[in-house]
Amino acid sequence: NNTQSSLEKFKTELDAALISKAYKNPKVYTSEEIQAKKMLNYKRNFDASFFYSPLVFFGPKLNSTSHVVGTYGLSFRKSLSSQTAVLLNFNMGSKKPDKSAIMQQVQSNQKGNIYSFVLFGGELMFRYYDNPDKPLRLFTSFGFGMYSMTNIRIKIKSTGVSAKTNENSYYTPVLDAGLEYRLSPVVKVNGSVPLRYFINKSDNSVNTFAMGINIGI
Repeated sequence: NNTQSSLEKFKTELDAALISKAYKNPKVYTSEEIQAKKMLNYKRNFDASFFYSPLVFFGPKLNSTSHVVGTYGLSFRKSLSSQTAVLLNFNMGSKKPDKSAIMQQVQSNQKGNIYSFVLFGGELMFRYYDNPDKPLRLFTSFGFGMYSMTNIRIKIKSTGVSAKTNENSYYTPVLDAGLEYRLSPVVKVNGSVPLRYFINKSDNSVNTFAMGINIGI
């Protein structure tokens, strides 16, 4: 209905609508509000990290050589809310047989034993953070894991070399507490003190308590 009269009527209605509309100035956000909004977005991210954690055992040792086992692994974290998250950790530690030492003992006809081990396990943990709006945050966690320890004994004999292995499985309740610092929206570092109790599936007499220092990025 494109006539001059209809266009004039439309212009009149449009002018009236624009004049009656109340416009407001855009809201000005403070730096604190902007930072809080950024932190809220950061907390929704899914995180993957690498960590290193030497463990000290205060009881029966899991391996055949030392009360200290150096472990390393990967951790995956998903936030449940602004202050809570769930984590899945994969942890491993090992000591490889010294091939040169074995050859030297065999060539010199020296009898003895050489020990090595492999420790592997995983944990599912729930974590709580004290402050959702600060780059530096304190956290505490608790969870449950399962571990497997394989001990290898290589015996040097006058007639040759033989190897013997034994494997133990463990249920492992775990607690930890520490600090996390956000260097940027995508990079964080953390340090914590994990406490683990290794419950042997087949022999409760060799249950052992472990404490460590966990450094991750």
